[in-house]
Amino acid sequence: ERGEPLLRRDRQAGRCQDAGEDLDQRIAQGLRLLEQLRADFESFREECIWCCIIYNTHQSLFESGEKRARILKDTAHRFFFDYSVMSQEYHVMLVGRLTDPPESAGNSNLTVKYLVQQLENANCSSGDVQAAADGVQAYRSRIKESRNKLVAHRDAATIRNGIEPKEWPVEETQSFHRDLNKFCDAVAIQLGLQPTEFCNVPVETFPLIKHLESSLKAKAQRKGAQ
Repeated sequence: ERGEPLLRRDRQAGRCQDAGEDLDQRIAQGLRLLEQLRADFESFREECIWCCIIYNTHQSLFESGEKRARILKDTAHRFFFDYSVMSQEYHVMLVGRLTDPPESAGNSNLTVKYLVQQLENANCSSGDVQAAADGVQAYRSRIKESRNKLVAHRDAATIRNGIEPKEWPVEETQSFHRDLNKFCDAVAIQLGLQPTEFCNVPVETFPLIKHLESSLKAKAQRKGAQ
């Protein structure tokens, strides 16, 4: 009779040990998933920063007044015209890449919607995350046609009809970058990481412009001395 309670206690102790080991495994798995999500987010944020660098460089070179435009034109008009087109198309491509669906062709895409989905699966999303994500995705709808018919693909009918890429107000594009920054900061907070301001990331166009301006002045002086 005394052996039976001891046996029950042994079984209870065994169940407690199993439950403890199962809990430890779940905690370890949760930590691994958190670290993977953090790494994915850091890679995503680097892409966002790159997107802003491309845009800020374009604005600094080509949208900074008549004097700068004249320097670029007088130095290498065709080169800077081509670069302007390339940077605009590349920016459209980056926006599309950052706002693609979370999956395509059986592959996971490191995008806004992917991170939202992962945070929701981990029960650690927030209203700030979703609000910023909605703002980012709204801009995608603006560039979708240009991206699909002129940048990512060359739609035959669009090319035949000579339809030019659409232009958007500067404020609208800047608002997209602010929403992108807000999204990254909101996700960073949920993951226990440090927010980072990158909308106004500096670009080094000023030394280039000064060098080109000096070259033009030296060229004019040589020409005047002849």
